[in-house]
Amino acid sequence: MEEPKKIDATILFADIVDSLQLANYLGVDRYEEVLREWYDITKHVIENCERLALSPIMLGDVSIRGDELCVFFRSGSTQADIRAAMTVAVETKVGWLLSETNRQRSDEGKPPLEIGVGIHTGLVVEAHRPEVRANVTVIGPDGQQVKSGKGGSLLLPARAGLEGFPISIAKRIEDCAREGRFSKIIVSHTTHKYLGETGLGVECDYVGKEQLRGVSQHWAVYEVKGCESWHMFQAARDDATVARLETCVNADPDNVWLLGILMQVHRHRNEAKRCMATADRAIRVDDTNAYAHFYRGMALGMLQRPKEALQDFDKALRLGSHHIMVRVYKASALIQLGQLGEAQVECVDVLKMAPYHPSAHYNIACVHARRGDTTKAVYHLDQAAGFGGPHIVKMAQEDDDFAGMTGNPSFANLVARWDTGAQTNAGNESG
Repeated sequence: MEEPKKIDATILFADIVDSLQLANYLGVDRYEEVLREWYDITKHVIENCERLALSPIMLGDVSIRGDELCVFFRSGSTQADIRAAMTVAVETKVGWLLSETNRQRSDEGKPPLEIGVGIHTGLVVEAHRPEVRANVTVIGPDGQQVKSGKGGSLLLPARAGLEGFPISIAKRIEDCAREGRFSKIIVSHTTHKYLGETGLGVECDYVGKEQLRGVSQHWAVYEVKGCESWHMFQAARDDATVARLETCVNADPDNVWLLGILMQVHRHRNEAKRCMATADRAIRVDDTNAYAHFYRGMALGMLQRPKEALQDFDKALRLGSHHIMVRVYKASALIQLGQLGEAQVECVDVLKMAPYHPSAHYNIACVHARRGDTTKAVYHLDQAAGFGGPHIVKMAQEDDDFAGMTGNPSFANLVARWDTGAQTNAGNESG
């Protein structure tokens, strides 16, 4: 028998809030339809997570019992595991909000059915259970014992399973999520301390030290207030989905999580005024919402109002925003205002945290181009294109910040090189 192995893992639990009352209200057949849709959404999210290689999810590390989803992430990288867990949490949440079940509720003027999510990171044990023969007693429909199988026993095959206190903590944290004010996605303090290293830009609100059921000590927990979602890129292309989301918001107007999703949609659709109006609604509900101030700042930037945008970016940072793009957009606003020294400081800070960030390289290239330092401008623009794609060089050709470099040989060589690379890639894809 193999020795138990200790594994650093991030554990996620999620289920539909008030599912017991829901099952009683809907009846067996309708509730089965709801569960089937829930299964389909979670399956789609986990498959996408694996496809994007966020973290490999091993067979047996995902289980769904009734409406309860449990996933273990154990790739060997804590940051990668937390990134994958947070992605699964957010995408499952958004997918469920946009589900057919919730569309029907919105049409009836009812608030959407919520899901609660709990995430915790800790050390678990992979224990190998040996092959076991268990005695079995089968009771027939008349209540009498039925003789079953040779010797009345059942052979249980050997298997590996994950055990440990962190699993119980993750489940207890998921219980807390039902009382959440925003997303109902609650993470433990051990998960939260790594969130800033995932690159997701997740905004959280400190809930406090909670007394978890059956646990003697109190646990510090945080609730997610905002996070980017790939569902939003899909939803932004579909007018019907946007309309469905707006109906959900109208049915639950103080739900800042829903408002945050709608902000993302309007941003992806380049609807600056609608994005700002939605951000204003979220701020009226909760002025400490850093995520809403960030999106309001982006909307103001789209409307060519950099001075006002800067105020919102600064407020988002004062409120403790960990979203790296706040600093990227703040640098853009500073460049528009001609405050190049401050813009460079922001870019340098971003590149310390994320050396491969294309937008930070692009912004610092703008700073150097406006100062007339062609060598540094070309270097950072080349880095931006390398990390973000050839379209960035095309964008620079149309950007007034690079107008003074039009006749420069280094800039011309950069443009030609990336143009050739883009054409080669296009040829390879078509072939």
